[in-house]
Amino acid sequence: MGQIMVEDVIKGDGNEADFWRTIRVHYAMFRANGDVIDETGDVPFTFSLTPDHLSWMADLVGMRAGGTRRLFIPADRPRITITDHSPLYDEDLIVEAHLVAVDKEPIRMIAHDGLLGQGDAVQWGDVVSVHYTFAPMRTQRTRIVPGPISPNPSSIASQTHETQSTETRSTETRSTETRSTMDGDPPFVLVGAGQLPVGLDEAIIGMKAGGQRRVRLSPAVTGGPAIFAWLCVLSRRAADFILA
Repeated sequence: MGQIMVEDVIKGDGNEADFWRTIRVHYAMFRANGDVIDETGDVPFTFSLTPDHLSWMADLVGMRAGGTRRLFIPADRPRITITDHSPLYDEDLIVEAHLVAVDKEPIRMIAHDGLLGQGDAVQWGDVVSVHYTFAPMRTQRTRIVPGPISPNPSSIASQTHETQSTETRSTETRSTETRSTMDGDPPFVLVGAGQLPVGLDEAIIGMKAGGQRRVRLSPAVTGGPAIFAWLCVLSRRAADFILA
């Protein structure tokens, strides 16, 4: 697989982009012939950086707000266009990105509800019947090649063979060390009492009976590695007492 080349055209002096931070960025994506195929326009794109994301956005880690970075992405690297999320294959691309802002506080979790469910939302102290799967996200290492990158897209491919220095970057993928309740009866748990795996008490808040949720929990929640989880609430009722 080809190596991504990175050039910091302008070094910023604001907050540093890192995984589990929300960033706002202006960018333009070019084909090798110079045609623009995707860009933000007047409004910067807001995006949550997570280590398991395959987009070129992960290669903005290390930038500081106010900076501009140019990326050369070889044809065999996975990537998408941000505006319509369509994959692009067999084509070298260039992205030029200007980092507008980086949130200071880390993201706690990213949740996607597959099914919304019905009834009252789960709150702290409720008793729920829930199925879940739960897997730590293992850290992997990838390499990128620092620039410089020619503004002429057609001349970039040869540069990847001439540049020898590399930079190591961490990414995360889902572990095979999965815990799951799917092979048995769903447990009844008191939300907030620590009866669920770490982070799932917080992740289940707001779900409804019949609802399903996929969630990525950051190290800010787990106190350790990031975690991928799937939750399905089968029933929910308020507890007969207040959870202190």
